[in-house]
Amino acid sequence: MLRSLRTVRKLAAPSLWTVVLVFVLSGLIASAAGTLFYRDQERVLREKELRRFTGIGDLKAAAVSEWHKERLADAAVFQTNPVFIELTRRALHDPSDSAARREILSWLESVLSDPNYDSVFILDAEGRDTGFLNGEDRCVDQVTAETIASGEITLTGPFCDPTDGHLHLTVTAPLVDPGNEGGTPLGALVMTIDPEIFLFPSLRYWESAGDTAETLIGRVEGDHVALLSPSSKRWSGKQDLSNASRAIVQAILTDTHTVTARDHRGTEVVVAIDAIEGTDWHLVSAIDDAEIAAPARDRLGLIVVLAVSFFATATGGSALAWRQQRAQTYRELYETERDRAWLHDLVERSVDEVYAIDPQSLRFTFANPAAQRTLGYSADELSTMTPLDTLVGVDEAWIRTLIAPVLDGERAKVTFESVQRSKDGMTYPVEIDLERIDTTDRVVLLATVADITQRTQAIAALRESEERFRAVIEQTDQGISVGKPDGTIVVYNDALERLSGYSREEVQTHGWFELVYPTPERRAEAVRISEEALAGKRPNVEVPIVRKGGAERWVSFVTTPVEIAGDRFNLTLMSDVSEQRESDRRLRELDAIVSRGPAVAFTWAAEEGWPIEFVSSSISQFGYDAEELIDQRALHSELMNPDDVHRLARVVDESRSRGIDQVDVEYRIRAADTAEERWVAERTWAVRSSTGEILRTQGVLIDITERKVAEEELERHRDQLEMLVAERTENLARANASLDTSNERLRSLNLQLQMAVEDLERVNIQLEHATRVKSTFLANMSHELRTPLNSIIGFSDILVQGLAGPLSEEQHTQIGMINGAGKHLLALINEILDLSKVEAGEMTVRFQEFDLAEMLTQVTEMLRPLAAEKGVDLRLHLPPATPPIRSDCDKVKQIVLNLAGNAIKFTEEGHVIISLHPAGERHVAVSVIDTGPGIPDNRIADIFTPFVQLDADSRSKPKGTGLGLAISQEYAGMLGGEIGVTSRLGEGSEFRLTLPIDPPEAAQPTT
Repeated sequence: MLRSLRTVRKLAAPSLWTVVLVFVLSGLIASAAGTLFYRDQERVLREKELRRFTGIGDLKAAAVSEWHKERLADAAVFQTNPVFIELTRRALHDPSDSAARREILSWLESVLSDPNYDSVFILDAEGRDTGFLNGEDRCVDQVTAETIASGEITLTGPFCDPTDGHLHLTVTAPLVDPGNEGGTPLGALVMTIDPEIFLFPSLRYWESAGDTAETLIGRVEGDHVALLSPSSKRWSGKQDLSNASRAIVQAILTDTHTVTARDHRGTEVVVAIDAIEGTDWHLVSAIDDAEIAAPARDRLGLIVVLAVSFFATATGGSALAWRQQRAQTYRELYETERDRAWLHDLVERSVDEVYAIDPQSLRFTFANPAAQRTLGYSADELSTMTPLDTLVGVDEAWIRTLIAPVLDGERAKVTFESVQRSKDGMTYPVEIDLERIDTTDRVVLLATVADITQRTQAIAALRESEERFRAVIEQTDQGISVGKPDGTIVVYNDALERLSGYSREEVQTHGWFELVYPTPERRAEAVRISEEALAGKRPNVEVPIVRKGGAERWVSFVTTPVEIAGDRFNLTLMSDVSEQRESDRRLRELDAIVSRGPAVAFTWAAEEGWPIEFVSSSISQFGYDAEELIDQRALHSELMNPDDVHRLARVVDESRSRGIDQVDVEYRIRAADTAEERWVAERTWAVRSSTGEILRTQGVLIDITERKVAEEELERHRDQLEMLVAERTENLARANASLDTSNERLRSLNLQLQMAVEDLERVNIQLEHATRVKSTFLANMSHELRTPLNSIIGFSDILVQGLAGPLSEEQHTQIGMINGAGKHLLALINEILDLSKVEAGEMTVRFQEFDLAEMLTQVTEMLRPLAAEKGVDLRLHLPPATPPIRSDCDKVKQIVLNLAGNAIKFTEEGHVIISLHPAGERHVAVSVIDTGPGIPDNRIADIFTPFVQLDADSRSKPKGTGLGLAISQEYAGMLGGEIGVTSRLGEGSEFRLTLPIDPPEAAQPTT
């Protein structure tokens, strides 16, 4: 430096003016250069600060927009889920549907587990809270019926919560029932959000250099602009749109990204406006213009120093300029790193996994804390790993093929789903977004990984529900088909293929009616019946079909039209009832035999006191009610004479100890309505388990009181006989003449005694035969009738209760009809099986008002297949109008079925006519006229005698038990009516049932 000064002095020594000129010129050059440099630096630094300021605003706007899309996507999951909408429809339609409400609560609790939401509600179509979750009302009253009726998912607010004064956002997802043709929403799912969770923290955050920077949300409300400040947490600062001098209003009106103007303080400010996609919000970023210009002012002193240094020495100036350039570079690097630090902090706080990947080596160069927590690896461990180490079932070639379009710039982002494995071996489904990020020195891939376990589980649950419902259809024993009106078959289960023998392809190709109804006549009849069933005129129909191979089977079918997603289908449920019809026939044959038997069937538990598990209704002959004994599980020992209880127990124990399961014993039963005791004979059998343990006792008992009385009478006769013999012996010497007379009387008494014993033996044989018949009947009944009916009821119960998965409303209705029909049929069979009610005089008559003409129509249609099979013309004649009658519909129906069925069976050609006509002022008559062989006059009285059948000629092939007309006559008497017969041999017969229109209430059942 000293050397330089000396050189300057030497140079200046020759002329003072030269030094002054050099000084002035140097000063002018330095001043001009400094001024130009300052202006250039001011422009560059201002543009740089503006880019940094607007860039941060853009990032915030993008983050808010992405957050907004995620909230709408969350709501769309519920709006597009048919299972959730169906549960909501059921719960709103029927608040007592606890199963639907439990399922909805499970869904709503999953929403509350997400930290983005602080409350959730289900509203009805009017916007009223339905009370699924009890919680504070988070501005739900802001959701109007108009918002729900729009059908669009909306995010509105923020609104001020009256309960705590805080602001809350509201996401509204209208729920539209797909079955509603108008598309009117049935309600809405409303989720409220506390903006303090994401929105306000994102808006407040600025790096430390932004002293005057702030971010607001603005929106146009009428003729004003409303501003939401995160610091005040409420809408405020409304500015008139007519005041275009205000910076914010000017920016929004001109749709300018960045403007500079004066604010309400009179201070120059820079305002950046970013529209939030999908909302009416604008992100307003504001900063004082003075802070933008501050870096340039900071440079002013530096420029002066540069000018002085340039003025002092060019070398020093060059060096200082070089150093300043280096300082500029380092400052820009610092500012860049500062911006990166802000973005880094945003990534660090993300709940999703975020990775930076080197596209060449595929190594992770960065992993945020969420990724480290989820995977369980540290940052150092992840730095040595690649996606091949965390993703399941992928290879390097696949990954490089996937990222190639992003690296080449063909696509901005690639999104795909995969499965990720954590350090502890746990796997979970993820959705991955890959995009290219260009830095100053390299290119990296930014991967955002979101856990989609809940979404995957929801989809899997829906798929499982559909598969489970299909499995139930395929596994049921009942044939099920669903087809379109044009003949296209949608559902044809295995049970229907087993029933008909034809596959789905065969039916689709040739047609159902053409395959199972081989003749044109039967085909036309089947088509007519099916059309009536679809029109609702026939709830249940039984028809014969011809299986593949030629075998004929009787089937029962129910068919009904259903509408699914706007398309019309025909649903048909079909069951094989051939065995049931055969069982009905056998049941009618056994009816007369068993109904008049005196035996009582029973089942007792093998416990102390012998609790009654079952007893037939014939126990009523002793004054007891069978249902009451079974319901109360009464002790059989309480019905017996106490002295006989110990004797019976001893006999049973001794027999069982010797391995004898059958026991015959006699004891006394106390009658319930009187103090009389009745003697009974009992035969029991032990029911053992597979291990030999006695579970219960089954058997029958009969009343033998009369036999006991006869035995006692016989004993008395024997005593009298002995006294008589003794007396005659003592008087033998005195009365030889009377001995012959006494001996004759003795022989007479012996003969009477022998005849009484023979009568008792015949009675015992008859009772044993009745007992065997009763046992056989009960066994056949239990196996052949109850078992298939219980299966039908059980499977339909599973479907109605939703255990096989949710059902549509139409499916629920139709399966409920099947369930109700099965239970009704089981109840009828149980009533019929109570055969002893008739003999005990307890057959109940249920008087009710019904349409007799409609009932006769049903009977005619039931018998039409039988008449068609025999070639008999079956006709029904009804008057134009008939008043309803009050009687027992089931018994009237049974009488007409018996009369008309007999007429068809015994008519080989001609016709059978069923007609209804009045019979006096308060009576009606049902006539059945046939063209059969007729009945001789001297045999007409016999046809109503039980078990009596007329001799059949060569044409009268059908036979029966001979009880149909006898039972019909008894039923007619119970109903206050009568059956009359007129017949002409060789021409036909007429049976006439006369019934009162309104019988007296005092009419009681008879036997």
